[in-house]
Amino acid sequence: MRREPLVYLAGPYRGNIRSNVRKAEEWAAACARKGIHYFCPHLNSAFFDDANTEFWLTMDLNILSRCDVLLLMPGWEKSRGAQDEKAFAEHEGIPVRTIEEYLTEIKEGANRDAIGLD
Repeated sequence: MRREPLVYLAGPYRGNIRSNVRKAEEWAAACARKGIHYFCPHLNSAFFDDANTEFWLTMDLNILSRCDVLLLMPGWEKSRGAQDEKAFAEHEGIPVRTIEEYLTEIKEGANRDAIGLD
């Protein structure tokens, strides 16, 4: 079986959690419709009210370290967690893109290598 590239979706969670999770679901669904394998931490831990923030960030960075591309969802700049994920990805040499540009490039048939897929 060929290993499919895996993208990591990063964006705001805290604040209006219900709205932010819903937006993350929409972006995850957009990836799925394009056949993109993804991990979305919002959907992994949604509504775990008693969650230890440090535990989740550590686990998410562990998962991110195994991904091929970090995709930033709208509003990521306002999210401390997404900022940390971006800094980690850059430090580890994982390509970082906005999800809008990434999905547009996929739609336009950009070279898979140019967008971190091969």
